[in-house]
Amino acid sequence: MKFGLVYDFRNPVQWRRPWRDFYAETLEHITAVETMGFDTVWLTEHHFVDDGYLPSITAMAGAVAARTRKVTIGIGSVLLLPLHHPLRVAEDAAVLDIVSGGRVRLGAALGYVPDEFRAFGVERRHRASIFEEAIEVIRKAWSPSAIQHEGRHWQLPNVEVHPKPLQQGGPPIYIGGRSEKPIRRAARIGDGAIVDAAHLDWYYDELRRTGREGKAAACVYVLSAPAHDPEAAVQRYGQHFGYRMEEYAKWYGEAADLPSDVMILEMLRDERGPEGEGVVIPAPFVTADQMITELQSLADKGATEVWWFASYPGLAPTETLATWQLLADEVIPHFR
Repeated sequence: MKFGLVYDFRNPVQWRRPWRDFYAETLEHITAVETMGFDTVWLTEHHFVDDGYLPSITAMAGAVAARTRKVTIGIGSVLLLPLHHPLRVAEDAAVLDIVSGGRVRLGAALGYVPDEFRAFGVERRHRASIFEEAIEVIRKAWSPSAIQHEGRHWQLPNVEVHPKPLQQGGPPIYIGGRSEKPIRRAARIGDGAIVDAAHLDWYYDELRRTGREGKAAACVYVLSAPAHDPEAAVQRYGQHFGYRMEEYAKWYGEAADLPSDVMILEMLRDERGPEGEGVVIPAPFVTADQMITELQSLADKGATEVWWFASYPGLAPTETLATWQLLADEVIPHFR
């Protein structure tokens, strides 16, 4: 099992730190967790959020590549692919793959926030077909020859991307999803999936159905984090931990005008209080032994990589380093 951290670079207004300092501290955080032995760092994307949720994955990935030497860099967890031209994504990923020494993965998903699609002039109800065609274009762009592509959304006669990625065939593409259709899509056309643990069965069922069992690579988010004193950690970090969940709940609520997004909203409501007020996260902090038990359960279900959000919005990035050192010292060795 591999271990990764996800960086969203959220800097909420009520706890705001100067942006230059915040970015510098977060990049230092990334170099620190690399030395702890984490395998991957992933950057994630949203737009027009007042807390500054990272809007430019590739720019930040370049900074990460320049400061690290071994850790795999995920761009992103996820990149909202329908909002980007696939040739631009292919070029950016190729350059990053070269400068990082072949350490790049591409993580992509449909996206769901209505304001983002409106602002970029993309029809949200067509996002699935845009997404699948974009994956096809990106893979063609990383091939040795010029692109000949006539599709529903792009017509690309005789276009060739230079330079090619360092990894033969291009970086692995991981596809994210929280409902059945995108998870099965990840099994069909991806090199890996970003999936909730509860829905790993959809992923593995589709791999078997399509004869791609050897392609299994399932990345799972973990909500709980290890702590020497879980109760004290809840008191210290609870409101910052909950801030992230509240924001996601709001976005999924706005996106529930499309039937395909209603299921995601219902799953999120399962984690809310009995009156639907506030988000209740079961055991946000656990002991190292409890963490080992939880991760072993995920491994038994088929997870090949596990991720945590690297920091809590509103706290200095350095405040979470002790958490990840505890994970590195007392949890990760059980899975090596």
